[in-house]
Amino acid sequence: IKTIVDGAHAPGMLAVDLDELCVDFYVGNFHKWLCAPRSQAFLAIHSQLNPKSDLETFRGMIIGHGRENPSRSLLSQDSDWPGTFDPSPLLCLPKVINFLETTAGTWNHLWQRNHSLVKEAYEWICDELKVKSMIDSECYGSMISIPLASTRERANGIDPLQQVLYEKENIEVPVFTWQASGERWIRISAYLYNTLADYKKLVSALSKHGLFTN
Repeated sequence: IKTIVDGAHAPGMLAVDLDELCVDFYVGNFHKWLCAPRSQAFLAIHSQLNPKSDLETFRGMIIGHGRENPSRSLLSQDSDWPGTFDPSPLLCLPKVINFLETTAGTWNHLWQRNHSLVKEAYEWICDELKVKSMIDSECYGSMISIPLASTRERANGIDPLQQVLYEKENIEVPVFTWQASGERWIRISAYLYNTLADYKKLVSALSKHGLFTN
């Protein structure tokens, strides 16, 4: 059984030790918590996998330019140069990493600062909205979801509340519906540019639009 980890949010938010995880495949994004330009991601493949047999079934939907090169693995053949490619976002990555290290001091400081802020914001919002905090802080990194006192029929597209918060309150925050119950949830996150005042503004906006929990 092959294991694949979707670690989209992990790089830049948590310490990722691929040797300790010891999974067959690990995928992560750089444009989220590392703040790199979009389209930057990585795929890590365990060194013990056989490139001819184990990777034959792990293939993309787009065939790369090097498909006819039998000297390379099937994964490389399929993945290299799948079309017009702009390398500039990837070339920005060292500068991005250096900027964050310089700004935050250390990666541990960055992670701890963001986690501490989202923990404080989460507990404060739960208290304000009368929501019981049921998640231990060790179970989340720098983002967490909170239930709202409203339901919404399952629908496609962006939740109207998310649009209202963005267009009328200048607040960017994901709002989604739990399909099984119809409950609305809001997901907060914390980064270097955030302060507790941002979350107080969010609660004020939710109150304004009648979304306090009873």
